[in-house]
Amino acid sequence: MRKILFLIIFAVSGFVFADTGIPAAKDTGDIILELIKEVEKDPASEKNLPKYERIIKFAEESDDVQIFLVDEIYRFPNAKISETNRRLIQGSYVAGALKKQLENKQKIITISDGIKNELVVYKILRTTKYVKVEYLEQLLDVERQGGIGQVYYNYDVMGMEMYQSATGMQEDADTLINVLKLPVFLEVSGEKVLITDINFNVLADLTTIIGFYVVSDDYGKSQAVMDKKAKEITEKLLKNETVKKIYGKSNYSGIMIEYTTPKVKQTKDAIYKTMTEKNQYVDMKDEVKQFLFEKETIKGWESQK
Repeated sequence: MRKILFLIIFAVSGFVFADTGIPAAKDTGDIILELIKEVEKDPASEKNLPKYERIIKFAEESDDVQIFLVDEIYRFPNAKISETNRRLIQGSYVAGALKKQLENKQKIITISDGIKNELVVYKILRTTKYVKVEYLEQLLDVERQGGIGQVYYNYDVMGMEMYQSATGMQEDADTLINVLKLPVFLEVSGEKVLITDINFNVLADLTTIIGFYVVSDDYGKSQAVMDKKAKEITEKLLKNETVKKIYGKSNYSGIMIEYTTPKVKQTKDAIYKTMTEKNQYVDMKDEVKQFLFEKETIKGWESQK
């Protein structure tokens, strides 16, 4: 049975903080956003270190933001640089990763924004303080060659995968596949529909839609007809206690029914497969093969009329 695969990479969120001399009142997102705008005016200045410490502390303590830390872009343990310069670079990364989240007031994947901000400060420090961090030097080389956009994209994908792993989506995917025994038939309003697969769709606010691929006679009909059937299918799925329990988790925000065409392929070994619109394949049981074969045959007859 196909599984949803997630890449797991190392990330932690523990910090050690210096005493910034700031009053004990807890910083809010709006206050931190103003601090970020202030440090942007002179991002590599040591005078901004106390502000960076507050920004980092907020990131570690707040439930309203999501920060992903990876060794090579945040800790660089093998770099021989002073603790002050290290914290300036780290603070610039966190500030960059936080800014858009605080402006939009929602959690989003912003690793690339953190790296962009980090490189601004690093370029200044390598010139004025002769700081050298090997991995950041490699990123500058990639930037000069015009390939930095792909690096940013790859890190944001990693962030999404880390988020999925941290929220237990892999386990939930395995559970749904095993409990529902996909592909599986459901009787809905007198029709036998086929649930072929699932797909988790992470939204910009980091909540997730659970998607189910469905083969139904209503495929290609009016949107109103398909929406009505989708609602009935969803209600039927939620009668399963396991589905209901997983859907009840705070990180899941909806269930989506995605209709797929009943395309059938027959290999030399006479093994039938169904192909969804996203080109995902699912091995099928004998009854499923027959079901799809009959639908495809009927469809062929109708097209010849």
